[in-house]
Amino acid sequence: MKKIGLALAFVVALLGVQSQVHADVADYEVHALIPATQIKGNHTEAFDMVLAPNQTQNMSFVITNHTDKDIVFDIAKGTAKTTVNGNVNYTADDTTFDTSMPEPIGEDMQIPATVTAKAATNTGFNVTLKTPKTAWRGLLAGGIKITPRGEVANKKTESSDDQGITTIPKTIGVFVRNKDGLPVAKPAFDSAAIKRIKGKPALGILVRNPHGNFVNKFRVTAQVVDKHGKIVLQREQAGMTMAPYSKMTWPINLKKTGLPSGDYTVRLAARWVRDSVTGDYVDNISDKKEFVKHWETKVDVTADEFTTRHVNTWSWLDTVMVLILFVLVVAIVTVIIKIRGLHKHY
Repeated sequence: MKKIGLALAFVVALLGVQSQVHADVADYEVHALIPATQIKGNHTEAFDMVLAPNQTQNMSFVITNHTDKDIVFDIAKGTAKTTVNGNVNYTADDTTFDTSMPEPIGEDMQIPATVTAKAATNTGFNVTLKTPKTAWRGLLAGGIKITPRGEVANKKTESSDDQGITTIPKTIGVFVRNKDGLPVAKPAFDSAAIKRIKGKPALGILVRNPHGNFVNKFRVTAQVVDKHGKIVLQREQAGMTMAPYSKMTWPINLKKTGLPSGDYTVRLAARWVRDSVTGDYVDNISDKKEFVKHWETKVDVTADEFTTRHVNTWSWLDTVMVLILFVLVVAIVTVIIKIRGLHKHY
């Protein structure tokens, strides 16, 4: 550990003359020091490594503080998951990962709780990763989040890079594989059901990515059709990303009038880019560069407080009641007029 500390101190001292990729904010920068286990040509601001089972890997970070005051940073770790919005949270710490995941990589990392970046200088810190004991297939993905406190935190604005990794606070991805090649990304559509998603009633479609690769530039077009063939709900969303070994419940929000009980058919078409080897983004999308998958399922909707359509219906009984009420009003008005006439006569 002493040798590692000396090496890190030496690199930190030299960082001032090394080329910097970009600055996160004016007050500070965070950079990953790329290790020898990094896959050549992959990522310059993330750890993308080929490691053996049960291997210990030290990952070094440098914070450059451009201010004249010390800045305290909270350090967090986690495993990559897919949100309902089709984005990747690289530092998730919950247990909603897909059952296909070999091991949550976030649990394999040891981090400092906080780091104090001294004023007007570079400060380094280490994270230790211990890979799973047995070999795994594909990519394990996670990240380290570095969040400033104090004045810097108060004036920060949320943003992200091209792959959706948050840059303020800074999130640095951690990707680990046994070998260079990755399996083909193949999302699976499991089921659909009415439920509340983020507090809103919706028809949620369970989408799984049971493979060790990202599903990139994921686009879904869906329709919900009633028994008469009428489209009652539809949605399209493009530009989504699914993390390896993850799942999401993709929502089609119900209308304000709700959804009547009955049988419905859900039909969708999904497209994603053919980038299974590198996991990187592909520009200029065409059919030759995309996978296409069609899926259909049946949904039985049972009426409840947020699926029943609240629409006032008019029946013959309503018409009769209105006519009776009209006759009564006319009769009352006629009687009042006659009584007033008699009073005038006398």
